[in-house]
Amino acid sequence: MSRTLILTHADLDGMVSGILLLTKLGPGARAKITNGSKLAEAIRSEMANDECPGSVYIADIPLDRAHNADVYNALEMLVQKG
Repeated sequence: MSRTLILTHADLDGMVSGILLLTKLGPGARAKITNGSKLAEAIRSEMANDECPGSVYIADIPLDRAHNADVYNALEMLVQKG
């Protein structure tokens, strides 16, 4: 499994952002499509994998203030996991 994960949005600029990052980061990177309301859930699901990502890039995902704390907590748990 890849140690580099790109989380991006499924609209045009989100897809372009994801493609540009994939091109820059090379074949070791992988992308996952999500949205602001499911971003924390997507991060937590990655932690459930045997090898969680070492680097996470979030590209063009609009985030409502209601989800900020949940996403921050999910990222903190990912950092603590390693």
